[in-house]
Amino acid sequence: MKRNRFQLILKYLHCNDNSTAVRRGVNGYDPAHKIRPILDLVNQRFKECYNLARDLTVDESIVGFKGRHNIVQYLPGKKTHRWGAKLFILAESETGYTSHIKVYAGKRHTAEARHPHGMGYEVVTELVSWLYGKYHHVVTDNFFGSPVLCEDLFNNKTYFTSTVRNFRYQNENLKMVCEEDAEFARKEPDLCAISADQDFVSVNASRHTILFVVLKSR
Repeated sequence: MKRNRFQLILKYLHCNDNSTAVRRGVNGYDPAHKIRPILDLVNQRFKECYNLARDLTVDESIVGFKGRHNIVQYLPGKKTHRWGAKLFILAESETGYTSHIKVYAGKRHTAEARHPHGMGYEVVTELVSWLYGKYHHVVTDNFFGSPVLCEDLFNNKTYFTSTVRNFRYQNENLKMVCEEDAEFARKEPDLCAISADQDFVSVNASRHTILFVVLKSR
């Protein structure tokens, strides 16, 4: 196909109605509005075509892209792609099968108030809510993990395991116990596992067994 014909087809190819788009800075603005029907269709097919196993994971992913677009993020800590679209993904742990994709809009593109429990809580609950009551086990890193998320998922019959940043502990008594020279401290349904030295790793878990080896810092 020649360039001029490709550009002509691209000019008239639309996946959504531009007249229904919400302006930037207004509640409900969606930077992925032009491809939203495609994303919704893909997420629907992901769920219909495969039955997920028990163990799942939620993590972020970068689709490398250096063009001009509202959803492009710059993440200097990434080794492979520092520029691109940031996605939050729910996937099966064993096979890596993607079950749901959420496009990160960025702080500057929305006028909506921040979730009281943080963005990590909001992302995990949005991606996992359709699986409530099926006793799946979700694993995340410390960007998403928090005691309140662990408790809320447990109340919705969903197990949760993650590392946790220490400042997210709401219960001071639990934090003090974690700082003791002990292997773990228990508070239903949370299980806080730590290493024995001064530099420790906090872990939330709502299953009856610990699935981790907690390593001391280098």
